[in-house]
Amino acid sequence: MSVNWDEAKNKYVFGNRTYQQIADEFGVSLRSVERKASKGQWVKARSEHVAEVTEECRRRSIKLGAEFLEELNADMQELEQNFRKTVKPDPEKLMAPRDLQHLSSALLNMLSYRERVDKDEDDDRETVIRFVGLDDEGTDTTEADSETEAVPE
Repeated sequence: MSVNWDEAKNKYVFGNRTYQQIADEFGVSLRSVERKASKGQWVKARSEHVAEVTEECRRRSIKLGAEFLEELNADMQELEQNFRKTVKPDPEKLMAPRDLQHLSSALLNMLSYRERVDKDEDDDRETVIRFVGLDDEGTDTTEADSETEAVPE
């Protein structure tokens, strides 16, 4: 029986199969696969492939992180502009103190979140933040709940 060793190598390198699985699939002995793999440097080829995939994932993660920070920065700038439009020196147009307190608290929470994101840029964790306002009874529930979890590899 003729074995397509290029196909076998590709299944090992890119398909994450074991030598035993390759031997079973192609109907050859484990020793035959080990000899071909040794001569063809299959382990080195698999390691190089894993390194390439890992680097590509890292590049994509960095790009997505940068895009997220750009969007967050744009949102914060828009929020600041809206805040400046809302709070004017005209006493008749000033916000109620309670509303101003809620808005200030939300802004401080967003700034705190942004600082944590900037500090954790190289960290392999994900930060989730939720802002809560007034409940149905008008009670202030404004707070930033943050959860930090390890990102699955």
